[in-house]
Amino acid sequence: MTYLDIAETNLLEKGALHTAREIAGQPSLWLTTLEKFNGQSASILSFLKTAQTESTQIILTGAGTSAYIGLSLQGVYSSRLNKISSAIPTTDILSHPQHYFKATDIPLIISFARSGKSPESCAALELADRFCKKCFHLIITCNEQGALANYQSKNPTSVFVLPPEADDKSLAMTGSYSSMLLTGLLIAFGDDPSFCRHQVNQVVQSAKKILTKDIDQISKIATKDFERAVFLGSGALF
Repeated sequence: MTYLDIAETNLLEKGALHTAREIAGQPSLWLTTLEKFNGQSASILSFLKTAQTESTQIILTGAGTSAYIGLSLQGVYSSRLNKISSAIPTTDILSHPQHYFKATDIPLIISFARSGKSPESCAALELADRFCKKCFHLIITCNEQGALANYQSKNPTSVFVLPPEADDKSLAMTGSYSSMLLTGLLIAFGDDPSFCRHQVNQVVQSAKKILTKDIDQISKIATKDFERAVFLGSGALF
């Protein structure tokens, strides 16, 4: 068995088996994520419709790497849902909740988390429940056993748990990150399922090509001495 054109035995020796397998498995994971989302889209979009009607803003949050998903999505959400959308890490919310929550606010809080076990993930939602007049919680996570997936709130809550394969075993977030990002996009474009399917299929085909036909070029790039790399005036990396 090989992953990224590297023998499994070599990956085991380097401690890289999970990482390589999860990188290589992303295209199929995206299709599985799309199918699972489509199976729950009616309830998620119904929740979103109500939240859009009542909410005053959208907050996209997460801990660590998951916080970057919000940065990728905030422009799309502002445009597609016609709400001011802000990416705010859970750590920022915990240290200064009064900067982001007001007694008159009704935010839609979209939380992203791989494990959902980070203490700050639930703590951020608890602060929203305490500070805000009302809020809506849309939770997107890879672990159905995590505290976040089982968060209990007095406010309306919807949870989408990604397929089990998205719960990465490696240190680096690969399939978990890309699949949660994909889920966020599927929500934003949920009113056009045919467009979503077409786009996902396009991305899947492109990724398969990169991970097979272009793997030699990727391997060459990976062997470069990045510690000595410099950016020249032209922007080329050497």
